[in-house]
Amino acid sequence: MTRRATLAQAGRRVVRAAARESRRAAHPGEADYLMFRRPILVVILLLVGLLVAGLLAVGAFPPGVKQQPVERVLPNDRFGPR
Repeated sequence: MTRRATLAQAGRRVVRAAARESRRAAHPGEADYLMFRRPILVVILLLVGLLVAGLLAVGAFPPGVKQQPVERVLPNDRFGPR
């Protein structure tokens, strides 16, 4: 890369940084919103991760099945003569 191209690239970075700072100065509440958006995303991702981990844990170690006999009342007419 030539010296001229390097200087041009550095100049573009400076211009972009200045534009970003001027936007922040023009809209001070927007910076707070942008900083608050990421923690909400982190919390959501943590909750989804916990949900997936819980489902995997239940799938890997399912709860035991309690054996219980089926008791059904049969009507008396089934035992009558044919």
